[in-house]
Amino acid sequence: MIKLKSVFTKTEKSDGYRILITRHSMDFYNFNLHIPELSPSTELTNLFEGGKKTFSEYKTRYEIEMESRWVQIAKLRKLSDTQGTITLLSYEFDSQQSHRSILEGLIQDCNFWAKKD
Repeated sequence: MIKLKSVFTKTEKSDGYRILITRHSMDFYNFNLHIPELSPSTELTNLFEGGKKTFSEYKTRYEIEMESRWVQIAKLRKLSDTQGTITLLSYEFDSQQSHRSILEGLIQDCNFWAKKD
């Protein structure tokens, strides 16, 4: 099972293994693993937050950025399968307008990179 949460929301036992997917980490956030490579590029983040990209465009660009990181994504799939629950964390409160929701889909479909032919 994969859960999506903001680092600012309360930690719960049901979160399982908590994975921070942001460029920068703060020691006071409660997480088990930090993977900055799975966060969107600074350029992409700035374009989306600045209103220059729709979420659909952001999603497409993020998926392209993640194509070279399929090994890490597959490892998260395996971790999800073995840990029972993993929770993907980032700063945004709205999970559905965040790279967390996109990454969740990529984890669930670890063959996403093969579709880009």
